[in-house]
Amino acid sequence: TVHSDFGGDDAIFRLRDRCHARGLRLMVDFVPNHMAVDHPWTTTRPNLLLQGSEESLAREPNNFFRAGDHIFAYGKGLLWDSWTDT
Repeated sequence: TVHSDFGGDDAIFRLRDRCHARGLRLMVDFVPNHMAVDHPWTTTRPNLLLQGSEESLAREPNNFFRAGDHIFAYGKGLLWDSWTDT
């Protein structure tokens, strides 16, 4: 679903049609882990985010941060270093 601030679902369908008319294809990239460190989910839905431990934070302070009672990874996958601008 496309938020109404961005024109709603009809807007993405119109964009897709305009792309197709020009021989282009539309690829939509949904990246759910790009959010601020103070996003409400850090306290209300921490199970949705990649968490670390006290040991993780001590060992890799650039890769983890504390929010409330939890430690989370900065935009981190299991196989690569994090990026703190997510």
